[in-house]
Amino acid sequence: CMALIWRTFGALYFFIRWPSLILALIDKICGTYIFVKFYARFVVNKTSLAENYFGIIEYTKPMVLTVLKTLLNAEDLPVLVHCSQGKDRTGVICMLVLSALGVSEEDIVQDYARSEKGLLSVRTHTVKEVCGMYGFKDAFTRARPDTMIELLQLIRMKYGSVVNYLDEIGFDESHREKLRILFTESC
Repeated sequence: CMALIWRTFGALYFFIRWPSLILALIDKICGTYIFVKFYARFVVNKTSLAENYFGIIEYTKPMVLTVLKTLLNAEDLPVLVHCSQGKDRTGVICMLVLSALGVSEEDIVQDYARSEKGLLSVRTHTVKEVCGMYGFKDAFTRARPDTMIELLQLIRMKYGSVVNYLDEIGFDESHREKLRILFTESC
């Protein structure tokens, strides 16, 4: 997560970068969320949720590969993949795993969208925290199908396919075959 923030931070305009550092220092000293609100307003909210997901897989390739390779160790199974809302980092990793297993994009999109219903019980709290306290836009509290569709399109635009992305990060066909054996043949 810090790698993603740091790379994004490095790409910011100078006039945003320096105030960000000052605000982060103030937050650290005072226990406030000024930096997060500033970052949300001037960086994250300027892009779609799918573009933020793409940033996760683009800027954290070594970590993504580590997570995927962890799934190849039968002694570590079963595993629980989760994040704070269970749709963002979790959704990205699950999309990659399902793609590696050969699941159709349509089914991947439907699987991701099921999270929307699962989030209903905490929606009020999530909106209050994510939008109110941190300043992110409402779309960041949702798990809509169009988000995953857009992410898959972004991956296709850069890599041609999710499988090509997996090859790029080092999760090649031999890894995917082992994953298929562990996740489908043992059921």
